[in-house]
Amino acid sequence: TRLSGKSYVEYLDNIVNRLNKNDINDESIIASTYLKYVLRNEPSKYKEIKELFNTDIADIIKKYKELSDPAIKNIIPSDSDYGSILRAYLSIIDDYRVLLIRIASKVEDSTTLIHLPKEHSYKVATRALQIYAPMARMLSFRSFAVNLENNAFKLLHPEIHFKISKKLNGMQKKSIDFLKLVVPTLKLILNEN
Repeated sequence: TRLSGKSYVEYLDNIVNRLNKNDINDESIIASTYLKYVLRNEPSKYKEIKELFNTDIADIIKKYKELSDPAIKNIIPSDSDYGSILRAYLSIIDDYRVLLIRIASKVEDSTTLIHLPKEHSYKVATRALQIYAPMARMLSFRSFAVNLENNAFKLLHPEIHFKISKKLNGMQKKSIDFLKLVVPTLKLILNEN
């Protein structure tokens, strides 16, 4: 069970659902997502995974495990230039599918920041904002980037987040009212032309 109270299977299901919602349904990616922790917990299982599934899935999981190396995992973006950290990730992983799984996992992690100890949640949120969101944008997964940015920003800057949310909610009501007035007129003009 994770700190959020969810089981690991539920957590992995949520990641797969996020991938599917973004039209990522490649069998190798989905299988690798479900198996992503196997080699971290039991490195000797590589050969068995290769035999049970295929080399592609085994290699994705192996490369995913490399991202959990303490030298990478413990880098704190405020300690150095996050651009160099991003380049380090991209030089280690030459398979975008591994990054996709990592980013989708980080999006799911970002929804449970409140369940982590305060210092750890700030570290995770900072990494989400400075490493994974830009990486998601580079890979053209805007929805992942937006989720990472929103969840991290909400934790790191709660007062500013509240003010922005309040302002946006007010603007949304005005926009809806405006559209109610404008749409019938636009429909009439479009029908005439």
